Amino acid sequence: MATTIGINPVSFTPDKTGTPILLQTGDFDTWSGFGEIAGRVDGTGLIATSRGKRFPQGVGKSYADREIPMVHRCKGAIHAARQVLEAVYSPWLGPGTLLFEEDGVEKTAEVMPLGLSRHSENPASAGGDNGLYEGRWALLSGIYYSADSHAATPATVPGTLAVTNAGKVTSRRATITLQATDQKSGGLTRRKRITIAHTGPREMVDWPMCLTPDGWDHAAEVTASASLSTGHDVEVYVGGVRYPRWAQDGGTNGWNDTETRVWTLLTMPPARKWRAAAPIGAPDTSLKLLEPADDLPAFPFYAVIDHTAPGTEVVLVTGYDADARELQVVRARRDTTALSSPSGAGGTNFVNVWWAVGIIDLAWGDKTAGPPDYIDDRLRPLILDSATAPDNDSWEFDELLELEGSDATRPIPHAASWLWGDLADRSRERKTGEGDQYMRMVPNTTGSPATAIGLQYRTMGAAAGLPLVDRVTWRTPRELTGASLDWDASSINGDAVGREGVMEVGYIDADGNVCVDAEYDVNTTGGTGTHTFSFSGGALGLFCRYKPYDPQAPGASENSLAMQPTSGAGFMISGVSVDFGDPPFIVVPTDDYDCYQFGRPDDPATIATEEAETLRLYGPIVNVDEGLTLDIETHAMTLDEDDQGRAHLTRGEWPGIPAGTTDLTYTETSGASVTMGAEVYDAWA
Repeated sequence: MATTIGINPVSFTPDKTGTPILLQTGDFDTWSGFGEIAGRVDGTGLIATSRGKRFPQGVGKSYADREIPMVHRCKGAIHAARQVLEAVYSPWLGPGTLLFEEDGVEKTAEVMPLGLSRHSENPASAGGDNGLYEGRWALLSGIYYSADSHAATPATVPGTLAVTNAGKVTSRRATITLQATDQKSGGLTRRKRITIAHTGPREMVDWPMCLTPDGWDHAAEVTASASLSTGHDVEVYVGGVRYPRWAQDGGTNGWNDTETRVWTLLTMPPARKWRAAAPIGAPDTSLKLLEPADDLPAFPFYAVIDHTAPGTEVVLVTGYDADARELQVVRARRDTTALSSPSGAGGTNFVNVWWAVGIIDLAWGDKTAGPPDYIDDRLRPLILDSATAPDNDSWEFDELLELEGSDATRPIPHAASWLWGDLADRSRERKTGEGDQYMRMVPNTTGSPATAIGLQYRTMGAAAGLPLVDRVTWRTPRELTGASLDWDASSINGDAVGREGVMEVGYIDADGNVCVDAEYDVNTTGGTGTHTFSFSGGALGLFCRYKPYDPQAPGASENSLAMQPTSGAGFMISGVSVDFGDPPFIVVPTDDYDCYQFGRPDDPATIATEEAETLRLYGPIVNVDEGLTLDIETHAMTLDEDDQGRAHLTRGEWPGIPAGTTDLTYTETSGASVTMGAEVYDAWA
């Protein structure tokens, strides 16, 4: 048999197993039945759309599979060799990587085995089997690459890096590395890594969270000339994205204080927790669970291990053995220490593993920073104006709401504000039974920001230019364990027989039901007081409501039918305090580090080719002497100290490496002391 040997197949590595299967063995020889790996194209076809009473309209071309035939010659026992070959072409294996030699160079191609059959020179009609078989492979990509990469000589940038592709077409299988070797002036210079695990069962959306509940000595940073006394240079990054941040005004927890509390607004999914079945020691890299884990996030992900007595530890979860119920973990991540759990403890009383969604950088150091223009102070939590410093466990509201000017119809959207509401159900609130003559309550505040908020009666109702409302409400994604408020309903006047209304105080339970906690009749209370809530289970909000007297109620006096509220009658609440359950785990390491930021959220760094492909980097942060890697093939960006991707901090075109030698150009405002390198796989069509 005459054969043209174009390539020398070496092995096939299925993606599913990752284990190479040799194509030159003691059982059989393998060679390509075609002269080039590009394979044959058996034909093209027309893609067309049908048209009524007209010929089809062509919209494009379709291409047949590009196939590579492989010829196998069995050696020794043909039956045994054929069984080995059939395993190679098993449909269970799926796609993978073909390694072959061509012109003395090892190359790879992405392929799919299609099937095995007798070779034309081994016909079944001959009545025997001479051991010649042909396998068909589909080429899954029009590009194939060198098996080994080669590195470009690193260069100091901003500037250019010369890279070489010895192939014939642009290579998209390459990585670019950037390593920071020093801080830069005019940018962030210091960072502290904070990790948060939400422990509540409900989603948080733009909810105020203190990132430094035990206080951060910002004053020491100011004294060391590492930060501005105004705090203008302090920034918060969540998952690499810059977030608004605030500190308390006044008190001892603001900027340039020894116990600065830094606040931001966090959006976090409901908590995920897994219970350990046995203690875990400091050297251990797996943790056995008490129950099967069927709700794991995508790997890898960060988690907080609560060791109780020794403290908390951040780990990176890299896998899960379902049969053994074991999590594979990398210990002591994000500047924490590997700890040993108490001996003999297990289950619910010693170790819980919490999904850590909050991957946060607290960074500072830009001495040229002015007032942060990226922060919308209309979102600033009003609790930060409280005379009593709030934390993640308890709040006091000295200010409940702020309006656009004096327009009660346009509340400013401060996080966690109180608001007015209306259930629009007044069927039992009509004094005369005709229309909405009785229910004419409209919003009312004292000041803006309001130190008190409530309702008042208007004779003209909504015609006065304000919406009709029947309650004030406040909602929270975190469970309340306690609350109190001061109330004043002294303007709701009436007699003992035909009172005009009462004030309801209540809460919203875990199922969203409105639960009345108490009713206050001003005829017997004097119109003012303090209400302390008694929750019968979880509470997710508070409300106060003006409830008009119902003339249809049993025992109602006829005199009540003729009564009308006095204009201005209503109630106000103030002095609100709340206590939360579900405390989050906030891991704030003692250490902080010199850092470097590649570009800025509003001024990106760029990597460009001579072919004008430009990739922009919007501020990833690394420690000095560490860096990041950009994978051009997968469009992934990973940080040296962080195994989670940061591709969302990139925009633009990912640069390919053209055939020949070309320059990659790195630019950055105020950039300095960065080394750029590259690893490139040569490419052919």
